[in-house]
Amino acid sequence: MMGKEIKLNIDNRQTFVNLTIHTMPDSPSPKKRPWLQGSGFARGRKSQNSKFYESTAWRKLRTMFIRTNPVCIECGRAGAVVDHIVRVNDDPDRALEWSNLQTMCHRCHNAKSGREAHNK
Repeated sequence: MMGKEIKLNIDNRQTFVNLTIHTMPDSPSPKKRPWLQGSGFARGRKSQNSKFYESTAWRKLRTMFIRTNPVCIECGRAGAVVDHIVRVNDDPDRALEWSNLQTMCHRCHNAKSGREAHNK
């Protein structure tokens, strides 16, 4: 805590009282995070497929797929991610194909994406 000394004249005479008021230090300014600029569905870092993932067609298909297949195909936990079996970059024509989708939990999806990134 920081101390700030103030002199107060209490009775309009030459009588002064010294008070020390403790205040919180100024908080540092928030860090700049350029990858968080923007808002809405695709907030965060932009990928080359962000336009696809922001599309109404994808969001509707994803919602229907999760409702129909709510369980992760690898571990059986509740699924939260609809994953493309054949990556969108590899075959964009299959991006909205029901048979090219699978439901995964975040943990299994991150593991699969990591394996794919290292096996390019």
